[in-house]
Amino acid sequence: AVFVIGRMFPDSLDIEVEYLFNGAGDPKNPETSMLRMLNGGNMHIGRHLLGVLASYQFDPLLTGQFVTIYSISDSSFQLQPVMTYSIEENIDMQLGVVLNFGEPPDFGEVSPGIHSEFGSMPNFYFIQYKGYF
Repeated sequence: AVFVIGRMFPDSLDIEVEYLFNGAGDPKNPETSMLRMLNGGNMHIGRHLLGVLASYQFDPLLTGQFVTIYSISDSSFQLQPVMTYSIEENIDMQLGVVLNFGEPPDFGEVSPGIHSEFGSMPNFYFIQYKGYF
């Protein structure tokens, strides 16, 4: 179940807050939840997640977006700042990063011990070229 509330302000600032109840997430058994996620059974291993999105159009060609997702179940979180530049009509370039914070997994002899959702994920940086037709 998802609950979302948002507001777009006249100066192009858009803010949204989202709560996700993930019935397939099991904070008492995160390894099983991680297997479900890796097999496409669910999108997150946590049961309760809170997301905040802020987007702002700096000028007609440049838009910034900031997203954070917080796992209430294990207190880990993810930050996703992205800048989008419109190169020309139907062509955009994006520059962004995904930063993950939380307790990292233990790498045991048989299987890793998962302690947090976002602490188990790597950080990554990206440049994306988008063409629309």
